[in-house]
Amino acid sequence: MDTVFYDTFQFPQKTANRQSTAYLTKLDKQGNVKRSILLGFYQTQSFCVDDSGFYYVIGHLYDTFTFKVGNILMQPSNGFQVFLKYDQNFKLVWAK
Repeated sequence: MDTVFYDTFQFPQKTANRQSTAYLTKLDKQGNVKRSILLGFYQTQSFCVDDSGFYYVIGHLYDTFTFKVGNILMQPSNGFQVFLKYDQNFKLVWAK
């Protein structure tokens, strides 16, 4: 496992079994990390922020790998696409 360091934050990176490590990170205007959370171990494809400050993340799972988001088990048997919504404080609103 590798680790990326940014400011005082450490971002461990899993690289085995084609897994990617996804983080949601908010920076201030000077580029300092204000907040960061581990989203999971999957390939992130895109994300956006709406006018209300909600964050949307889209990604996909690899092979048979599963992980939990909140209390929701994300697994390929439910589909390989990952759709996540977080509020302004990075609290999970929903996962599909």
